[in-house]
Amino acid sequence: MLPSDQNATDQPKTNADGLLPPLPPREIPASSGMSFKKSLSQILPIVLYAVQVFLVLDADRGDMLWHFGSWYLFPAALFAYCYWRASVKFHAWQDIPPTKIGELAPGMVKVEGRARLLHDLVIPGTDTKAVLYLSKKYRHSDKHKRLVAATDSADNPFLLVDDTGSVMVDPREATIDYTKLVEVEGVPERRKIIVYSVSYIPEDQPLTVVGFARPLTDDQGNETPGRLVIGQSPSGNLPHTITDGSAVQGIYSRLYLALIVHVGLTLLTLVPLYIHYRVWQCF
Repeated sequence: MLPSDQNATDQPKTNADGLLPPLPPREIPASSGMSFKKSLSQILPIVLYAVQVFLVLDADRGDMLWHFGSWYLFPAALFAYCYWRASVKFHAWQDIPPTKIGELAPGMVKVEGRARLLHDLVIPGTDTKAVLYLSKKYRHSDKHKRLVAATDSADNPFLLVDDTGSVMVDPREATIDYTKLVEVEGVPERRKIIVYSVSYIPEDQPLTVVGFARPLTDDQGNETPGRLVIGQSPSGNLPHTITDGSAVQGIYSRLYLALIVHVGLTLLTLVPLYIHYRVWQCF
């Protein structure tokens, strides 16, 4: 249940602007699982390439094929599998037609509109209001900075509006493209400079939201007639995304980059092998 999934008679008092009080920020790991996966996807091909070249060039011709198969074909098969899964999600994503908010029905939806505040959410340390933010706390030393903590406001849902109505958006577990960035200086700790780097989505930002529309419920699980909230798919097969453009374009951009890296490492592998076993052996 959402923090604000309550009937109108049970909702907390609003301020002069009609906004609900903000809920406390949610602490998230300084190095989230998503960041770890992204780092691993960048480092793993390079490590595999280095080990592959070392083993192949250090082996005789008979062992070369075994090493080439184990260290090249396995990454190639893994990449092909990941590409296939992303392609399946892309086509499923692409098949979801854009829907006006006034015509929404339960199920997977793709909605375009403008973000509106539901909670009176302000970026800590500033007067800037935001519908959603991610704050990263960095500790600066003389030459380095280290991420020591991170919080976000995902427990605070917001509204998406168009010319036909409004719908609540639950940002928890969503893939989010923040559109603005601000840095806020904090209180020094241990003689180290503290800086908060805050990514956020301002009010009235045009957004495209893809997710699962479901009925709004109260504390007892009773549905609120005529009210929907967009959140994560129950099956988790399709990602819940909040972007200022096309989430599909972002996915394909990352896939294209991965493909370029894969092809580049392949060429860097084959060329030294060819030179070593076809040219160098002739002398």
